[in-house]
Amino acid sequence: MRQAESDGPAEKLALYEGRTLTLGQRRPRLELRDKLRRLENQEAYLATGIKLMLSDPSVSPYLLEVYRDTGDLPLAVSSFIRHELDPEKGRILPAQVRLRLYAPQDAEVRRSMYMSQAQGSLIMKLMQKRIKKYKKPLTDTVDELPDKVRARIAIPGVIAEILRQLEEGRSIDELRRGGFLDIGHWKIEMG
Repeated sequence: MRQAESDGPAEKLALYEGRTLTLGQRRPRLELRDKLRRLENQEAYLATGIKLMLSDPSVSPYLLEVYRDTGDLPLAVSSFIRHELDPEKGRILPAQVRLRLYAPQDAEVRRSMYMSQAQGSLIMKLMQKRIKKYKKPLTDTVDELPDKVRARIAIPGVIAEILRQLEEGRSIDELRRGGFLDIGHWKIEMG
C-alpha cells in the first residue's frame, strides 16, 4: 500500500543520490527523508489495519460474514483510511457528538470517536425504538449500533485502538485472549 503523496518526496530525494552536497543542500534532503519516513510509517500503519480487517481470524469474520449484508467492509476500510489520513483528526468541532468505545474485558482501554449530530441521532432513534419494543435501549455494544455508524465510526475506532495497543507492546495473542479482536463486543457510550 502506497500513498501518492510518498512519490513526490521519494523522487526529490533520488535527485540527491550520488552527489556531494553542500551544507545548504543537506538540510532540505534531511527534511525530505523525515517526510518520506513519516509517510511510509503511515502507510505501514494503514496496511496493518487493513490486513487486520481482512485476514485476522477474529476480526475478519465480523466484516466478511456477520456484517456482509449491511456492507460494513468497504465503509469501514475507507473510513479507517480517511480518518487516519485526516490532518485534523484530533480537532473536535462543537457540533460533534462523542462516541466512547471500551474494550470488551478492559474498561481502562478506550477510544473516543467523534461523529455528526445526524449520526448521533441515528443512535438515539434506535435506542428509543428498542425502548418501545423491549423496554430497554439494548444499544451498548458496537454490534448493536446503526449500520452506518458502526461501519464509519465505531469499527475504524476499534481498529485504531487495537493498533495502538500493538504499538504499546501488547501481542496479538494477548489482545485476542483479552477479547479486543471481538470488534462487535466492544462497549459503547455516548457522551
